Amino acid sequence: MIYLSRDNPTKKDSPKVTETKKKIRDAFITLYAKQPIEKIDIKSITDLAGLNRGTFYVYYLDIYDLLAQIEASYYEHIQNNVKYLVRTLFYAETVEEEFAVNFFRENLAYMKVLIATPGKSKLPEVLKEKIRDAMRDELKKQNMYNEPQEERMLEYLLEYIISAHFGVITRWIANDLDLSAVEIISFLKSTFNKICD
Repeated sequence: MIYLSRDNPTKKDSPKVTETKKKIRDAFITLYAKQPIEKIDIKSITDLAGLNRGTFYVYYLDIYDLLAQIEASYYEHIQNNVKYLVRTLFYAETVEEEFAVNFFRENLAYMKVLIATPGKSKLPEVLKEKIRDAMRDELKKQNMYNEPQEERMLEYLLEYIISAHFGVITRWIANDLDLSAVEIISFLKSTFNKICD
């Protein structure tokens, strides 16, 4: 089923609209963390958000549209930052704590549901695909895996690296960011370098 977003990307929401949408989204994520989407109704969301049902329909067609809009907002963030993360793995001597910490800390409840809980969202597959594309580009820039037989092996190498790294990030999110972003990214970087040497 395809949903058209009611969000107008060229129009900036007023602070009141932003706050209302945040209440609805936060209430939904709280419920979605505990139960399947099929068991969530709009009344439960709006009751938890302290709003009336009509307010929900001003911004969303239904619960699936709400989820799609939440995913779309994180998809945009992923699009904007994947290349930076991959270049950090390849080239950076140091890791910027602020980059990762701010995003993950501010969005932890969402990340736990959308990234760290299997089957709740399409975001993990989107994220893996974007990382795979960015890593493939960087490896090719370094003239690695350019022969046809190497190209086939590259896909297996990418799958191995991405699955392992994604597993580490998922565990980190599930553990409430118990290590610093620098520790996690440094661990991923050192592991990545060992694999690629």
